[in-house]
Amino acid sequence: MRFGNTPDQAPTAPHSTASRGPTHDSGYKLLYSHFPMVRDLLQGFVPGAWVGELDLFEVHHMLAENVESWTDQWKREGLQQGLEQGLEQGLEQGLEQGLEQGLEQGLEQGLEQGRAETRHLLSRLARRRFGPTIAGQAEPLLAAIHAPQPLEELAEQLLTCADGEEWLNAIQSKR
Repeated sequence: MRFGNTPDQAPTAPHSTASRGPTHDSGYKLLYSHFPMVRDLLQGFVPGAWVGELDLFEVHHMLAENVESWTDQWKREGLQQGLEQGLEQGLEQGLEQGLEQGLEQGLEQGLEQGRAETRHLLSRLARRRFGPTIAGQAEPLLAAIHAPQPLEELAEQLLTCADGEEWLNAIQSKR
């Protein structure tokens, strides 16, 4: 009976070889180099009479030549699988974080744009109601207001103030 030289025909390792060092590979090599023990293992654990037909010398050479390359291949496959899983998880987390940050930034930019448009509208209305001098004095005061609620309140006060001085005082009280 002849054994193949391919790693996919190799028995699976009972424990991960990725965390073990070179002593693990040399341990397998030492384990399979003892003919009587290999024969006893095979006869004790493999059912059937065909085990007696095995050429243990060929088994020994096949294992001695391939155990290290198999464990190396298993390590490479494990590393590749870990890399792929890590990349996939990293991409998912990156997308989630990117979307979250993008939404936050977009929302903040939208809110700021809305506040800027409100300030501009208040300035235009003040120019019409009280003239360019009061509107020009109001612009830097309005620029210092960042919350939307005071801007809304100032819009109502713009309609009810008796004159431009009262309007400027109302703006200063909201800062």
